[in-house]
Amino acid sequence: MSERQITAESFWKNFVAEIQKDNQWSSYLVSRDKVWSDYILPVLGRVGKDLGFTDQEISREYFRVDMCYFSVNSNDPLEWNLEVAIEHENGRTWMEEVCKLAHIAAQKKVLIAYYDYLHAEEKLEDLVEKAVQRINSRKYKTRPQSWIFIFGPTLTDISHSFRVFEYDAERDDEARELKELEHKFPLKAA
Repeated sequence: MSERQITAESFWKNFVAEIQKDNQWSSYLVSRDKVWSDYILPVLGRVGKDLGFTDQEISREYFRVDMCYFSVNSNDPLEWNLEVAIEHENGRTWMEEVCKLAHIAAQKKVLIAYYDYLHAEEKLEDLVEKAVQRINSRKYKTRPQSWIFIFGPTLTDISHSFRVFEYDAERDDEARELKELEHKFPLKAA
């Protein structure tokens, strides 16, 4: 991963150059029948490439979050705060959801995923610790980094209980350590 310095000038220059490559842009801008987003989103993809990003490094609407809880501070609908961001992942790609949530500015981030207790190659604690290391390795960090990790069993062994871990990077060193929560409220499917 190379260091990129994206300036307002370099972005604007590439943005204008990409738009001016064809004559259709103004028809999208003033049309009631054509949707501007249909035109501008591919342009923004090309701008990203012009700035040195690869196809793999460019993503449309990446930060779609499964569920969010907001607080509103006044009667102004634009005056809100993201309190909780939740991602639920059925498959094995839950680490991708961790990476996405790490960039979301929310008071609490919650990952709900599933763990195959019978066939796993790594212990769940080790996998969650790797997630914490990945969170801490982010170049740009949002604050707070306060997490809840919930892991349920897969269909291969539905008899295992859900397990819950907490991680809070904003507290003192002892609290910063990943810890499994006691099962005051156990959850077991079978």
